[in-house]
Amino acid sequence: ALHLASVANPALEVKVLVDFHRAQRGLIGAAKSDGNASLYCEYQEKYQSNVQIFGVPVKAKELFGVLHLKGFVIDDTLLYSGASLNNVYLQYQDRYRLDRYFLLKQASLCDSIINFIEQELLSSEAVPRIDTRPLTKFNDIKIVQKQLMRTLKQAGYAHSTVQNEQALGVRLFLGLGRRNNELNRVIKSLFDATEQELVLYTPYFNFPAPLMRSLRRLLKQGKQVTIVVGDKTANDFYLPPSEPFSKIGALPYLYETILHKFLKSQKRHINNGNLNVYLWQHESNSFHLKGICSDRKYHLLSGHNLNPRAWGLDIENGILLEDPEQSLMPSIDNERAEIL
Repeated sequence: ALHLASVANPALEVKVLVDFHRAQRGLIGAAKSDGNASLYCEYQEKYQSNVQIFGVPVKAKELFGVLHLKGFVIDDTLLYSGASLNNVYLQYQDRYRLDRYFLLKQASLCDSIINFIEQELLSSEAVPRIDTRPLTKFNDIKIVQKQLMRTLKQAGYAHSTVQNEQALGVRLFLGLGRRNNELNRVIKSLFDATEQELVLYTPYFNFPAPLMRSLRRLLKQGKQVTIVVGDKTANDFYLPPSEPFSKIGALPYLYETILHKFLKSQKRHINNGNLNVYLWQHESNSFHLKGICSDRKYHLLSGHNLNPRAWGLDIENGILLEDPEQSLMPSIDNERAEIL
């Protein structure tokens, strides 16, 4: 669709940024391949359009962190989701992966994202095209990649506060690494500042230690906590017993064990109604929701999984919606009812 749109309108600017390492491998556990990069090259050769696909090497290896920034800018509209645009998220075939999608129509918000992409990412020699052959090897950009990583750790979105006529505050945040991570600070603040109720959506129950401490503190203070998490069978990495075992397939069972241990330790708060945990499962489909709602006034939209990897390794972004008049709550409540 991107290539067809570009061919139909050659003046259209279409740029896609993906993780450099993830785009050049197959599925985890599958045979070695060039991954999606082969498809990108094939389509570019076929259509000869103005679509450009770039690979961002946040870290030297995928194991140490990836590009996990979210957002699709279409003119002055931002489609924000933790989802990727692929067959399973869009339910192109039978299975689907449940996620949240938000449309924000704010020109200044879109400008802030585009400026960050152009000034911090596309301007770097470490960010090559990965839709044309020969594909760039990491060794060729190793030195400039180190500079890119240093730059990103200090980077942020310019003019990240947006005003509007609905008394709705919209702020963009960026985070990379454990130190001076602006997004992590916002997440921790939302936990700690909650006065009545905290609602969390997360695919995996594997909170980093600072958030786990905050969560336990909220429960001790008598605050209401609601957690919606995917069942192990709704995990990206779940392998049914009929398939060969792999190390990655053990992760859903690990997360289940962590959740069980937490629930056992918080039985008193479950019994008194302060802690409610919902386990999502629907046939063979998967669960990928992320997000935080604090006191029905503060909503964080993010691809952040609230796990140690997102907390300290990947580069993440998020949008904080401050809604003192609770104008968003009818839609948020409807979404919650549909999920549960």
